[in-house]
Amino acid sequence: MLTSEVRNLSQHSVQYEEIIDPKANLLIFPKLDFEHELKDDCELTIGDMHGNALKFIYFLVRQRVLTMSKKNYQDVIKIYKKPADTLTKKDLEHFAQILDSAKINKGAKIRLLGDELSDRGSNDYFTLKILQKITAEIPVEIIHSNHGLEFLNFYETKMKEFNFSLSERCTASLTNLGILLKKKLIEKSEIEQMITENYLPHIKILSYTLDKEKNNLTLYMHAPNGPRTIEELAKDFKVAINPKNLLQTIDEINKAFTKAAFNKKLVKTSKLKLADACGIDVTDAPLAYPFVRMIWTRGYDSKSDPLKKRYNKYNLFVVHGHDGEGKVPPKLKDRVINMDNLFGKKTGVFTGTYNVLFTQHKSTTPKESKRYYLRERPTKRQRIG
Repeated sequence: MLTSEVRNLSQHSVQYEEIIDPKANLLIFPKLDFEHELKDDCELTIGDMHGNALKFIYFLVRQRVLTMSKKNYQDVIKIYKKPADTLTKKDLEHFAQILDSAKINKGAKIRLLGDELSDRGSNDYFTLKILQKITAEIPVEIIHSNHGLEFLNFYETKMKEFNFSLSERCTASLTNLGILLKKKLIEKSEIEQMITENYLPHIKILSYTLDKEKNNLTLYMHAPNGPRTIEELAKDFKVAINPKNLLQTIDEINKAFTKAAFNKKLVKTSKLKLADACGIDVTDAPLAYPFVRMIWTRGYDSKSDPLKKRYNKYNLFVVHGHDGEGKVPPKLKDRVINMDNLFGKKTGVFTGTYNVLFTQHKSTTPKESKRYYLRERPTKRQRIG
């Protein structure tokens, strides 16, 4: 019997639960989660995707966002595991047919915390096709990341440059997309259409949820940063800072971010190439490089922008990925969730810890931390520890 820990992290009237399964296996059809109902006021946030389209489908099926037969899931595994240079037109058509036949269950908003493309996974073509499927019917939010910028460099260079700051090993899924283009199994026009219609409209540099009842503000970002980095980011995007309304500032930053993305100017705006040329450690970049900080910062010891408990009227909470394999210092565990882990990251390794943050946007009574069985069909929750 597969068990999955459900850890209630809520200090809010809004419900936050981190669903954890330490023994997940991408090669086995996932046990469906009937404990977390898909409603219009809920969100599902998953950490670093590592360019792994199989992990993406596993997540969508397990949380019942996508309904797919066991046979079709096994066929996806076979296609996903094939080396890019052995993929055929028939394989790609079959993958598309599987997605076409899958049913979308509306309700939850999906949030990816980054590294969805240009990472160690099999092929970015598969991930783009999944995004094409789900963005047509449900709200999707993709938090921009260092690997995401690598993919946008590919887009901004007219699909000619496959890596500029990361090694080929770390951008395998993008390299393998290039193989499909070179073999003319797919056309550039198809890729560009999916980028402009199903990817660019959904990427943000950071996001948030607000518990108005308690002024608890949860910030979602790829790498852990505080409000000072956000303020400097606003200056870079020439956005007016509203010290009394951080949410308005974030909204305006994201509008400017989206505009730069569609204008193919994000790589230049990021200043990442300049930081590299100046020999700056991008994992601890100064505040003068806020974009770099948002996608590259590692650790929690930044003296220039510590993760404070409060910002003006808000109690601050941070949900991020990118570093630390889920570890958080004890002093920050009450207000920081690190969703990064190795699940689906290493080539040929399909087991690991599955974790998803479930958010319910309405007043609820805080519940105790519990572990529950997840079954194939709806059943009453059973306490096991």
